[in-house]
Amino acid sequence: MGIDLVGFDQHLTNVIASLIGTLIVVDNLDNAVPIANSLHHRYRLVTSTGISLMLVVRCQVGRNTGGVVRR
Repeated sequence: MGIDLVGFDQHLTNVIASLIGTLIVVDNLDNAVPIANSLHHRYRLVTSTGISLMLVVRCQVGRNTGGVVRR
């Protein structure tokens, strides 16, 4: 989990957990997709190179939104 990769003062644990508590860091995009599918997209996934995997959702008008964003 992302919270295990950052250093912070212990009194900030609740704040940090709220901000990045559902972030999972994976080694590459090829591994991120099956992990996201197996977890039913309940967690945010980002690769170690900064590619963020976002859930693709269908809007009421039928357009697809979301995708992969490189930061």
